Amino acid sequence: MFRLILVFLVLTGFQASHHHELELKIDESEQSNYEAIGKIHSHLDDDRDGEVDISESDEFIRDELKVTDKNSRNLFHGNDTQISVSDLWNSWIASEVHNWSNAQVVSWLVEYVHLPQYVDDFTSAGINGSMLPRLAAQPSNGVFLGIKDPKHRKKISLRAMDVILFGPPASGHNFIKDIVVAFSVLVATLGCWLAVHQKRRAKKQMDQMMKDLCVLQQAEQNFGELQDRLIKAEEEHQLAIQEKADLEMRLMEEKKSAKSGAVQLHDAKEGNKEQLQRLEDAEHELIEVRKALRLAQKELEYQSWRAPSALREWLQMTYSKETKHFHAKRSQALKQMAEAKEACERIRKKRNSLIGSFRMAHDLTIDEVDQYILKARASLAEVTKELEERQHRWSQIESLCGLQIMANATSEAPSGSSANIPHLEAKVKRS
Repeated sequence: MFRLILVFLVLTGFQASHHHELELKIDESEQSNYEAIGKIHSHLDDDRDGEVDISESDEFIRDELKVTDKNSRNLFHGNDTQISVSDLWNSWIASEVHNWSNAQVVSWLVEYVHLPQYVDDFTSAGINGSMLPRLAAQPSNGVFLGIKDPKHRKKISLRAMDVILFGPPASGHNFIKDIVVAFSVLVATLGCWLAVHQKRRAKKQMDQMMKDLCVLQQAEQNFGELQDRLIKAEEEHQLAIQEKADLEMRLMEEKKSAKSGAVQLHDAKEGNKEQLQRLEDAEHELIEVRKALRLAQKELEYQSWRAPSALREWLQMTYSKETKHFHAKRSQALKQMAEAKEACERIRKKRNSLIGSFRMAHDLTIDEVDQYILKARASLAEVTKELEERQHRWSQIESLCGLQIMANATSEAPSGSSANIPHLEAKVKRS
């Protein structure tokens, strides 16, 4: 037992002598700061064993400084789980904060402690970085004589202890954050520019599409007018055919009347010689009438030439099939035109919204609709041209053949379909 007491006294004496030697090495101007560091260490050392372990520092950091970040413990302890007064003092001497000037301390007071009203007090007292331990350990010392609010005193003390234990506070200027913000602004600007560009592009495409649609509607109107004109021309053609038939009938009646008059004149010449002179004049006139009748008859025979019935049937069947094919092409053109109009109507409903324009420009919907319009317009123009050509062609065929093909055409094969084709060909040859 005596030996244990002796060992304890020897160890205690060694620590005291070591502590005394450390105090002797400290400059007199730093003596008060060293004592303040000792008080801070004592404040942290709850069990008074001369060492601050991890549990004690964690409790202080969590309860006093209100810091929950585990990095703070790592900054304070490093690789040493036990912190002595000398360790804390050496860490403080090596800290950047120890060498702060009065201006840096004042900046810290304003930017991090957020108590700018005490700048004059700190400036007049000449507080620099080496004096911060006294602010942390002795909140009632002379520098606080101008600070009446105890909350402000405690706040300054805790912030001073923070920089003593963990070093200078992190700079508020975060370059990574600035880069992220700048990148976000750049992306937002690029997105806005792209949206505006797509909006303008979509508007330009819409304007072009509307122009094409107007041209298509004009072509549709012209096609309708052409159909009306062709119907009217067909009616006039049928009327001309009817008038030709009436003229032929009148010529036949006049021919019969002339023959009857000639017979009567011949009988009158035989029965009445007194009228000989008049008969001679009448005969002379009759000769002239006969000449005119012969000319009219030749003209009538030329005009009243009738094509063989087999040819008429084949022409009617040809016209019917050609008409059916034409109607199919016209239906397809009208269908394309209706689809283009419907697509234009759908796009017109979306054109006023920014998102709609953006989607339209990316989906290429406007380009597709524009192609629909161009195809529909080309198909309609082709149908219109074909309608004019076939109407003129079949009118000429009717005029030359003296037949009514367009009015009487059917889609069925004539006279027993293909079984009668050789018979019809032979009939055409005989004619």
